Amino acid sequence: MSLENKTVIVTGASTGIGRETSIELGKIGMNVVIGNRNEKLGNEVVDIIKSSGGNAKFLKTDVSIEKDVKNLTQFALDEFGEFNYAFNNSGLLGDVEPISDQCQKMQVI
Repeated sequence: MSLENKTVIVTGASTGIGRETSIELGKIGMNVVIGNRNEKLGNEVVDIIKSSGGNAKFLKTDVSIEKDVKNLTQFALDEFGEFNYAFNNSGLLGDVEPISDQCQKMQVI
Protein backbone atom coordinates (compact mmCIF):
# COMPACT_ATOMS: atom_id res chain seq x y z
CA MET A 1 0.00 0.00 0.00
CA SER A 2 1.49 3.31 -1.06
CA LEU A 3 1.24 6.31 1.24
CA GLU A 4 2.40 8.71 -1.46
CA ASN A 5 0.02 11.67 -1.88
CA LYS A 6 -2.02 10.56 1.14
CA THR A 7 -2.64 13.22 3.77
CA VAL A 8 -1.84 12.87 7.45
CA ILE A 9 -2.60 15.24 10.31
CA VAL A 10 0.08 15.19 13.00
CA THR A 11 -0.38 16.96 16.33
CA GLY A 12 2.51 17.63 18.66
CA ALA A 13 4.87 17.68 15.70
CA SER A 14 7.25 20.41 16.83
CA THR A 15 9.60 18.18 18.85
CA GLY A 16 10.54 14.60 19.55
CA ILE A 17 8.60 11.69 18.10
CA GLY A 18 6.03 13.91 16.38
CA ARG A 19 8.71 15.99 14.68
CA GLU A 20 10.73 13.01 13.43
CA THR A 21 7.62 11.12 12.33
CA SER A 22 6.39 14.15 10.38
CA ILE A 23 9.74 14.53 8.64
CA GLU A 24 9.84 10.85 7.68
CA LEU A 25 6.24 10.88 6.44
CA GLY A 26 7.09 13.87 4.27
CA LYS A 27 10.11 12.04 2.85
CA ILE A 28 7.93 9.15 1.66
CA GLY A 29 5.61 11.53 -0.17
CA MET A 30 2.76 12.13 2.24
CA ASN A 31 1.09 15.51 2.60
CA VAL A 32 1.77 16.41 6.23
CA VAL A 33 -0.55 18.79 8.10
CA ILE A 34 1.10 19.86 11.33
CA GLY A 35 -0.98 21.14 14.22
CA ASN A 36 0.63 22.34 17.42
CA ARG A 37 0.83 25.44 19.60
CA ASN A 38 4.37 26.56 18.80
CA GLU A 39 4.30 28.38 15.45
CA LYS A 40 8.06 28.84 15.18
CA LEU A 41 8.87 25.17 15.72
CA GLY A 42 5.90 23.99 13.64
CA ASN A 43 6.99 26.09 10.69
CA GLU A 44 10.57 24.84 11.09
CA VAL A 45 9.31 21.27 10.62
CA VAL A 46 7.34 22.37 7.54
CA ASP A 47 10.52 23.92 6.12
CA ILE A 48 12.51 20.73 6.76
CA ILE A 49 9.85 18.62 5.03
CA LYS A 50 9.69 20.96 2.06
CA SER A 51 13.49 21.12 1.76
CA SER A 52 13.54 17.33 1.37
CA GLY A 53 10.96 17.49 -1.43
CA GLY A 54 7.89 16.85 0.69
CA ASN A 55 4.65 18.75 1.07
CA ALA A 56 3.60 20.17 4.43
CA LYS A 57 1.41 22.85 5.97
CA PHE A 58 1.15 24.21 9.50
CA LEU A 59 -1.79 25.49 11.53
CA LYS A 60 -1.44 26.72 15.10
CA THR A 61 -3.57 24.30 17.11
CA ASP A 62 -4.26 23.69 20.79
CA VAL A 63 -5.75 20.19 21.03
CA SER A 64 -7.42 21.06 24.33
CA ILE A 65 -9.66 23.51 22.44
CA GLU A 66 -12.36 21.75 20.42
CA LYS A 67 -12.67 24.62 17.92
CA ASP A 68 -8.93 24.41 17.16
CA VAL A 69 -9.21 20.68 16.44
CA LYS A 70 -12.18 21.25 14.11
CA ASN A 71 -10.26 24.05 12.38
CA LEU A 72 -7.26 21.76 11.90
CA THR A 73 -9.43 19.11 10.28
CA GLN A 74 -11.06 21.67 8.00
CA PHE A 75 -7.64 23.13 7.15
CA ALA A 76 -6.43 19.71 5.99
CA LEU A 77 -9.55 19.27 3.87
CA ASP A 78 -9.20 22.76 2.37
CA GLU A 79 -5.49 22.34 1.58
CA PHE A 80 -5.48 18.75 0.29
CA GLY A 81 -9.11 17.81 -0.37
CA GLU A 82 -9.04 14.97 2.16
CA PHE A 83 -7.11 13.53 5.01
CA ASN A 84 -6.45 9.84 5.31
CA TYR A 85 -4.63 9.46 8.61
CA ALA A 86 -4.24 11.21 11.94
CA PHE A 87 -1.36 10.84 14.37
CA ASN A 88 -2.37 12.40 17.68
CA ASN A 89 0.98 12.89 19.32
CA SER A 90 0.01 15.87 21.50
CA GLY A 91 -0.15 15.58 25.22
CA LEU A 92 -2.27 17.55 27.63
CA LEU A 93 -0.69 18.98 30.74
CA GLY A 94 -2.43 19.55 34.04
CA ASP A 95 -4.37 17.66 36.65
CA VAL A 96 -5.82 14.37 35.51
CA GLU A 97 -9.57 13.99 35.89
CA PRO A 98 -11.35 10.71 36.63
CA ILE A 99 -11.77 8.59 33.50
CA SER A 100 -15.54 9.05 33.41
CA ASP A 101 -15.05 12.83 33.20
CA GLN A 102 -12.53 12.50 30.39
CA CYS A 103 -14.83 10.80 27.87
CA GLN A 104 -16.05 14.06 26.37
CA LYS A 105 -12.50 15.44 26.19
CA MET A 106 -11.26 12.27 24.50
CA GLN A 107 -13.83 12.72 21.73
CA VAL A 108 -12.17 16.05 20.96
CA ILE A 109 -8.72 14.50 20.81
